[in-house]
Amino acid sequence: MKYISMVSMVLASSLLSMSCSRSEAVSETKEGIDLNSSFSQLGGFESLTYQELIKTTKVETGGLPWTDTYWPLTEKGLSRRWSKSDKPIGLAEFFATQTEQNKAQTLDPNLSPADKYDILYRWRHNKVLNETANAETMKTWESLDTELDLSAELSVSRALVKTTSNNFRSATNADFRKQFPMSSDGWASYLYYTSADQYMFLDQEDSGEDWSWMGSCHGWAPAAFMAETPKHAVLAKFDDRQVLVTEGDIRGLLTKSWADHSPSKEQYFVGRRCETNLADPEGEIPSDQNGRGYYGQIIRGEAKTPFFVKSEKFGMASISSGRIYPISYTSEGGVDAYLLETSKSNQKSYVIAKSLDAVIAYRQSGDRTGIEDLSSNVEMFGCWDVNPATMHLA
Repeated sequence: MKYISMVSMVLASSLLSMSCSRSEAVSETKEGIDLNSSFSQLGGFESLTYQELIKTTKVETGGLPWTDTYWPLTEKGLSRRWSKSDKPIGLAEFFATQTEQNKAQTLDPNLSPADKYDILYRWRHNKVLNETANAETMKTWESLDTELDLSAELSVSRALVKTTSNNFRSATNADFRKQFPMSSDGWASYLYYTSADQYMFLDQEDSGEDWSWMGSCHGWAPAAFMAETPKHAVLAKFDDRQVLVTEGDIRGLLTKSWADHSPSKEQYFVGRRCETNLADPEGEIPSDQNGRGYYGQIIRGEAKTPFFVKSEKFGMASISSGRIYPISYTSEGGVDAYLLETSKSNQKSYVIAKSLDAVIAYRQSGDRTGIEDLSSNVEMFGCWDVNPATMHLA
């Protein structure tokens, strides 16, 4: 048996334990413990009172979960190399370096887990890089670092990254991304969020919402519980070529594997924030062509219009117990409309308008100019992340 110190976990665990008595079927805030995210889901777990819990200093477990980074998207996920580049972005340099390393007999151990995975994938399956076409593609990205002036107007710098992001993620470069599958995954996310107006730009203050918390904690949590602790590095050999896959690389690859492909329902998280498909933890919610889940959908007869909420950029305004959601019909678009949600006797109703002023005027004076009454014909999906109240238990 392994032992986990409980000193720093006592307060959090006690709060969770005391909350288990709630009987609501659905958590109003999507954060608290409810029937869908209770410790009872773990089976055979008996909640302790606070007084009992503070006497407990150790918990016996079958294994000790291993530590790891959550591979933040701000660091390009698993494409983050152990030795960082000094370039502001470094996109062209990254793929040029991997291309050269692909031909080496012994790979640089400081390459990222994604680098090593992609190279091993190509070696194992005899995949050949289209170096001529790739060189032309990478040449168009070189100007990103030479022209990017971090002292310039934010909109100018952001536009430069957005142009590169759109090019990298375009259908034209689908074959390029296929040659570098895991590396492209990390870079596509990094470029998208860096170029998006609502998110912080390269750690510049007041440039947008901090997204440094985004990563693969949802993969690390079950991996650390379910997979054996990587105990040593592995030297992978193919003919006369070799690459050292370190313990850190293996942890990252395990995290990625569990983040993308949980093997069964029994090994999913205890609860989710989603209020849809609650009976099926593997159930899908509507998503766009990039796989990003919609926040909700508007129902007009047989027609259903999914939408995203742009709260990160515009904020949610509360007006006399009502909540305004700035919504967009595309993940990368601006605000298309404003959705006002009000509640009476636990029944939510909605109106929508293209103008924020129209929504505010309606709420304050009843003026219906530019207002469409949706009644209760709006379905909110919420978030398809795990419920943090379960402490990411797998």
